[in-house]
This record gives sequence, C-alpha cells and structure tokens, in this order.
Amino acid sequence: MSVKLLLLKSGEEVITEVQELMDPETKEPIGFRLHKPFRLDIVSTEEGGIVLDRKKGYQVSWFPWAPLSKDRDFFLPGHHVLTAYDPLDSITEQYVNAIKEDEYEKNFKAHEDAIAGVDDLDMEDLFAEAEKLLEDDDASDDSDPEVGDTPDQSGGTTGGGTELPPTAPVHNKG
Repeated sequence: MSVKLLLLKSGEEVITEVQELMDPETKEPIGFRLHKPFRLDIVSTEEGGIVLDRKKGYQVSWFPWAPLSKDRDFFLPGHHVLTAYDPLDSITEQYVNAIKEDEYEKNFKAHEDAIAGVDDLDMEDLFAEAEKLLEDDDASDDSDPEVGDTPDQSGGTTGGGTELPPTAPVHNKG
C-alpha cells in the first residue's frame, strides 16, 4: 500500500494508505481499500480566504474520514474517486507519524471521547453556573410583573399575552 490523497466526488480530500482493488476475473479496477483515512481541509477564514502563515505555510485541518466508525479499514467503490495523487512530502510525513499505532490510538481515543461528550467536566460546577445564569436572567427581566399574573376563572393565570384595557358592556338595541 502507498500513501495517497484521494479527491472524492463529494469534494473531500482524503489521505490514506491505499490499495487499488481489481476484479480477479476481468482485471478491472473495482475500488480502493483505505487504511486509517483522514479528511484534510485547508483552513479558510469566514470571508473565504485561505489561512497562510509565512513561516508554516497553509493551515491544514485533519479529521478522521469516518468519525463515527471504530473501523480502521474501509472499502470505497472506484466510482466515488475522481483522482488519486501523491501528497507533498511534509503531508506524507505528518500522516505516517499520525498513524503510528501509539499515536493513532491516543488520537483515536481523544476523538472518541469528544464524540461521546466525555471530558473532565465537574457536573456540580456546571449546574451551579447554569442556575446562576437563570437567576441573573430573571433579575434582569424588565417585564411588568402584573402582566400575565391575573387569575382566570379556573384559578390559573391568563398567560403572558398583551393585557387589554377593560371594556364597557355592549347593550342590545334590538
């Protein structure tokens, strides 16, 4: 297998150790076996400009290609790939280092924890902060405390809608 960048029909660029798979009878290509694939994106600004650091070059983000899968190997039908090409040497080197078993397992575990929402949150602190925000929101509420607090016939309240002035009774002239 060799390290290649694949440009997919979806527009994704995927770096992976790849092996082209052939139909044993026809010898026609049928797809690719991807090993530990990552999606690569050149980082851009909100205005659409590419982030370029004069010392480091382009900023590239790396993300697991199938982030919800625990698999490391994938089959990709050939018609999903527009082209395959050799990455820059520096990108290949970063990829080879990223897929070394120790590094890959560490990064995969961190990614899995992020997907699962696992981190070092102190739930008591989280709830205390949320409660304080709710109290602050109630204290800064400039609404009229009388509106919506008028009891209705069943003992509830009339709700927080617009309060209308009382009206005089309408007499039937007929």
